[in-house]
Amino acid sequence: GAYHTQIGVHPDLITLGKIIGGGLPIGAFGGRADIMNQVSPEGNTYVSGTFSGNTLSMLGGIETLKALKVADYSKLTGLVEKMSNELAEMVSKRMECSVNHIGTMFQIFFGRSNVRDYSDAIGSDQKQFLRFFRFAMEAGIYLPPSTFETNFTSFMHKREDFDSLLSATEEFLRQ
Repeated sequence: GAYHTQIGVHPDLITLGKIIGGGLPIGAFGGRADIMNQVSPEGNTYVSGTFSGNTLSMLGGIETLKALKVADYSKLTGLVEKMSNELAEMVSKRMECSVNHIGTMFQIFFGRSNVRDYSDAIGSDQKQFLRFFRFAMEAGIYLPPSTFETNFTSFMHKREDFDSLLSATEEFLRQ
């Protein structure tokens, strides 16, 4: 299921983006039966879109679901958690930082030890992050260019990739 099922949230409505089409253009929504019954063919509200039922997008979604059903999320989540903890420990020896992670996503914030919301994030050291971003890019590690984005990992990432980020971070901190 979607993330909301993991944290016990039961939304009235949910929207899903292109991931349901394997990254191809598509979107979907769903919700409680009483709301969804308002949509045709049961209800009076007609819903349509450019990519409604698009064959390629549907095939992309089906194939993505097949791949994800056999994927070992716990292994990747464990790698991200371990790397995030190591990154936080390494950086915090030199400066205040927060490395936030959930599931297979992570982000580092410099100059703040506990980033929980937008005001915390905006108060982090953006210039230091930009220096880190540029250093990582020179080392062949491609991160999002802002702390307001997140690092998405995938099943293609291996422990060696996370080790490369840790090594580059260690080198960055020695400057």
